[in-house]
Amino acid sequence: MNHTKDRAREILLEAVEQVRTKFGWSAGRIKAELFTILPGWEYDEYLYTPDETLGTRIADYKQWRETRTGEDPGELMEEIACLAFRCLKGWSSMKSFQSYGPQHDLVISGSSPAWGLFMEYLHLPPTGRTILVEAKNQDDRVSDSQFSRLCSIVGTKYRETAHLGVFFTRNGASGFPTGADPDSSEVRQRSLKDARATQVIFHAATRKFVVVLEDGDLQRLTEVGALPRILEAKIRDVEDTAGLPPQFNENGTETDLPPHLSQYAQE
Repeated sequence: MNHTKDRAREILLEAVEQVRTKFGWSAGRIKAELFTILPGWEYDEYLYTPDETLGTRIADYKQWRETRTGEDPGELMEEIACLAFRCLKGWSSMKSFQSYGPQHDLVISGSSPAWGLFMEYLHLPPTGRTILVEAKNQDDRVSDSQFSRLCSIVGTKYRETAHLGVFFTRNGASGFPTGADPDSSEVRQRSLKDARATQVIFHAATRKFVVVLEDGDLQRLTEVGALPRILEAKIRDVEDTAGLPPQFNENGTETDLPPHLSQYAQE
């Protein structure tokens, strides 16, 4: 019987799950080998196929960005985030919790073999079946306090089940290079500050990740395989940066206390 490549992948993943269950192997033991055994199977394209609804909302986003009319910007970004993750194979639960004001953050979870493969593709532990997503369509970049808040939720409220938090935002986050190649020497040698420093420190302390998708990333979400590829590249960038000697504070130099503090530091 002939099968399409996608159906063949599904059959293989089902067999892997049956073997894992029968022999009590860890969830990632066999799946990890699939990337070595079958390198040409284009797992990113298998895992993510954008649908027509997402394509329409991305087009609406481009239109809104040019005119700033016709849409509630926050709800538009939330819809794009929701639709993008809905296009992933393997998810089983998508819920929302209201963090503050009118904002609704997403909690996406899965337990299927395809979701396990997605976790492996992102280099995440198989126990980390949950991803937290915040959508912010604001003119300012995501601030360090906003970034730290999501880090705290991933690190405490979802201590066992989540290893990844994702911002969907238009202008990136403070301290992050905008629109630059993360592998360039300019980016890798830049001093860490603001949300970028928080990202690296959080990963070093917890081995978890919080990453940021900005304007250019959002427009790529209409490509087959785009979301897994983008997330994997962002995660690799955090791992690479965390391995560099950190240089905190813009110039790595000491500064005097501000006046309202210096008055208490005098002998």
